[in-house]
Amino acid sequence: MSAIFSMTGYGYSTAKRGGAVVNAEIRSVNSRYLDLNLRMPKTLNHLEPQIREMIRSEVTRGRLDVFLALEHGSESIGTVSVDERLAAKMAKAMRKMAGKLDLDDDVTVDMIARQPGVINVSERSEATETEQKAAEMALQKALRKLVQSRRAEGRALSQDVAGRAKDIASILNQISAGLPEAQEQMNDRLKRRVTESSKRLDLDPMRFEMEIAYLVARSDVSEELTRLQSHLEQIRQTLKRGGVCGRNLDFLIQECLREIGTLSAKTQALEITKLALDVKSELEKMREQVQNIE
Repeated sequence: MSAIFSMTGYGYSTAKRGGAVVNAEIRSVNSRYLDLNLRMPKTLNHLEPQIREMIRSEVTRGRLDVFLALEHGSESIGTVSVDERLAAKMAKAMRKMAGKLDLDDDVTVDMIARQPGVINVSERSEATETEQKAAEMALQKALRKLVQSRRAEGRALSQDVAGRAKDIASILNQISAGLPEAQEQMNDRLKRRVTESSKRLDLDPMRFEMEIAYLVARSDVSEELTRLQSHLEQIRQTLKRGGVCGRNLDFLIQECLREIGTLSAKTQALEITKLALDVKSELEKMREQVQNIE
């Protein structure tokens, strides 16, 4: 038996290596397919294929938002250069202009530094090996925590679905036990109507008997009940096997809803109709839970 995982989960971790600190956060919600949304510093962009492969090895479905934040310690994140010749020319030009305009010579370093081209900052295109290792460590830890949370919620979801499946099985047994009496009551009602109509109208009794047989056959829900019980057993077996089974469970529950809808439309017994509505209600709740299963 394999574990059942929810598509909802959360993982967070921090890794320190050398002078680098990396924070990794992963948020997961339900989705029809595996949808990865990565947000990280440009210096870590070259790790994207590796990160995607790492996540795919653990997760098959869900929308995952992955955040990596890089904090730098003693290591530089880039280089800063000063064009001293340009700075000197800027200072000379400013003083000359102040003299011509008869202004105070209050040229400062801050004024010169703000001029285009005087100070140039260039960022590194890739993270250092130390930063890469820290990012990998943080992501692996966050991914493990995400998987743990998805497993824990998946266990709770499967237990809830299994419990509702058991309740539905009990209701179906009640429906099955009440079918003979319901069919007999319907048959009696039809015969009384035929008898009353025959007294008022000169109609062929044999034709009425055929109509009765046809109406009784149309109201027979034994086939729907059998298919419902079969689908329910498949749900139980699927939960028992575990693994990636959310889509299969969703399909089986849709089939159950279709069968119970047909059963409700066909039966004319009030008690069975009420029980069928109870089954439908439980199936709808099961479906909501199953749509979060991977």
